Amino acid sequence: MLARHPVRRDLVRRAWRPRRGDQPGWMADFLGVVPERAGMSFEEELAQLAGEWDDDGIRAEILGLRPGRLAATLVRPGLRAELLELLRWVWTVTVEADWPRRRRVLQADVVSRTAMLAAGPSGLPMGAVGNHLRVMLDAGLVLRRRAGREVLYWRTALGDSLVATGP
Repeated sequence: MLARHPVRRDLVRRAWRPRRGDQPGWMADFLGVVPERAGMSFEEELAQLAGEWDDDGIRAEILGLRPGRLAATLVRPGLRAELLELLRWVWTVTVEADWPRRRRVLQADVVSRTAMLAAGPSGLPMGAVGNHLRVMLDAGLVLRRRAGREVLYWRTALGDSLVATGP
């Protein structure tokens, strides 16, 4: 597929790097947009990405990750549309059929990590942790959703910006 679509090929080359030995891999932020709400369909997530990232924003992100001259294919208009088609291809060809199983595995991992954090070195009883989470939820710093008997929390953009300012 990448051989037939040079813009998508160059996007992959510049916006993603696999793990190499002990060197961690990474991907550009526009490849991992956090869904606005739980239960969004893949098409809704693509629409959200399209609303948050335009051609210039994608180029700026690529240059921030890997400075240097952009390939001519990445300078032309239509970069966002190519990105959306690349992600749609990845979803339909490599993920969609196995998504129910992957989702269960990911949810189990999140539940396990949440439980470890709640029982971790904070020394706070679960009730106190719940009270802190309620305050952060009311302040718009986190979102939550239920996964079975567990309640999962994650930071909002406002929460991320607060954390980024440091202690």
